[in-house]
Amino acid sequence: MAVASISARSWRKDVKWRDIRALKVAKETVGPVVITGAAAGVADLVKLLLGGAPGFTVSTVAVGHSRRSDSFSVRLAAAAAAELELPFAKIFVDRPSTVCRTPRG
Repeated sequence: MAVASISARSWRKDVKWRDIRALKVAKETVGPVVITGAAAGVADLVKLLLGGAPGFTVSTVAVGHSRRSDSFSVRLAAAAAAELELPFAKIFVDRPSTVCRTPRG
């Protein structure tokens, strides 16, 4: 099994902390509107870079900080897989964590 990943976003220094707070709220609420919009953006990028990634399976990083198996990242990956008409598989074991890691400025 091979694993591939793509980083598609970066933090703009002048609004980084505001965006991080907004992301934390989105992750806590796991809102379907945010998930759907983000999944569409991910799918668009995958189609642009990989032509839709035929033959791929979509997964997610191991769940940890949210301490819930249906976390933001899991729902986002599943929604992106559906948008791309690809299978979704949760291949990493959840690793619950109480440590808070915030991107540094």
